[in-house]
Amino acid sequence: MIIYCIENLINHKKYIGYSTFYNSEENFQKSNYWGSSCNKEFWRSLKKHGKENFKRWLILKNIFDFKELCRYEKLWIIKLKTKAPFGYNLADGGSGSKGCKWNKESKKRGSIASSKRYAIMTIKERKEKYGKNKGIHYKCKNIGTFKGKARLGKKYPGQYKNRIYKRICKECDKEFVSKSGRKLLCDKCEQEQLKYHITNKYKNRIYSKKCSKCGIIFKSNGANTHFCNNCK
Repeated sequence: MIIYCIENLINHKKYIGYSTFYNSEENFQKSNYWGSSCNKEFWRSLKKHGKENFKRWLILKNIFDFKELCRYEKLWIIKLKTKAPFGYNLADGGSGSKGCKWNKESKKRGSIASSKRYAIMTIKERKEKYGKNKGIHYKCKNIGTFKGKARLGKKYPGQYKNRIYKRICKECDKEFVSKSGRKLLCDKCEQEQLKYHITNKYKNRIYSKKCSKCGIIFKSNGANTHFCNNCK
């Protein structure tokens, strides 16, 4: 595993990254690897200026531990000052996007894309990805669906009044509509559970009572019994 550096010869901006596929400089120079495809700013400048105006070389090689690789990348980003706006690195380095700053436009695009992606998914795919009762698609009458406006609460007050949630019942696995997003059971299953609890609530309960004649404390299944077995 290696850590490499790519420099723009026109504006002298640099990009530092790591690769787990190469160990020598010969293999790295022969390959067509020019950094990760997630960094769009770097690839825009590469298309704009061309690969001829970029230079790449190895900083470290023969690293066999992934944690050390991420640690070295973070140190070299700080040392050469390659983080934006001075360089092409958007994050602090290592695995993940820690330290990356998102614009408001990019956040809006991401929310709209995720809502559209979720609308295409079937119920089985939603269950596999989000669980049985998590993240089921909702519809809003005033605002509309899949436009990304439902998340902007400041601009659209009163958006939660007419919202309707589509949920999946925990027992019968059927879809039902509710105004609350935390409801787990449909109306039929709720009524059945209430009947079961009402009938079996006082079934096995034991009361400790005092006999009104002899004054002995006895146990009984009924709450309205006032006499023990001997006094009856």
